[in-house]
Amino acid sequence: MHNVSLEALSPNIPAKLWAVQLNADMNSKQSSEIAAIAVSIAEYNPDAEKGPFIFAASAGRVEGETLRPEQSGLKNSWMGPYFVYATTLDESDYPDRFVPEKRIAVVIGDNSELKTPPPLLITYFNRDGEVLATNKISEYLAGDVTTSIEEAASKVPEFLQVTLYPNPASDFSTLTYALSKSRNLRIDLLDVQGNWLETVDQGTVTPGYHQLRIDTHALPSGIYFVRLQTEAGVQTVRMSVVK
Repeated sequence: MHNVSLEALSPNIPAKLWAVQLNADMNSKQSSEIAAIAVSIAEYNPDAEKGPFIFAASAGRVEGETLRPEQSGLKNSWMGPYFVYATTLDESDYPDRFVPEKRIAVVIGDNSELKTPPPLLITYFNRDGEVLATNKISEYLAGDVTTSIEEAASKVPEFLQVTLYPNPASDFSTLTYALSKSRNLRIDLLDVQGNWLETVDQGTVTPGYHQLRIDTHALPSGIYFVRLQTEAGVQTVRMSVVK
């Protein structure tokens, strides 16, 4: 297989492997606009050592067939234990040839007692960092599987792919988010009435996935909101604190 990125995140092969191939719907008028794909495990534990975690990712098909370089649909990719962020090829990369399908194969490894594959979040971005489509899949089988993801009919307001874990939180919660374009980002913590409590982080953020640890040990039990704001828009995530 011609691998754009293939990185084992564990020195040992996991006991269980789930493979899924995510294909952008090439019949959609928006497929040509796709500039980046973000895939993450929807429900994860940053402190877990056994999984589930992203074990490997590549362009092409899960079956392992031999691919010519021009068939690869990805330009660059970055991986972490719970995410894959990849930029895709476009007409500027292949001015005289057909642009290949924009797809990514992801292998999830697990050494825990998990009996079913974990749900995944998938987001397609355009060149301006706007979200073309976002989806969550939870039903896919172990082995060689192809799952088609159909783009939304119109752009959705979310510009970030965001998860908080643990939620409810006691002493801390880890915020994970993805951007497809460099942004000036500010992250604020609000109370249940929407009043500002503190600015957790702010500054210029590069494309890709990012993680931020939010300290909650001094907060009383209750409902809070984490607000992420850039020039492109705002997204707010609900967070519960339980002592």
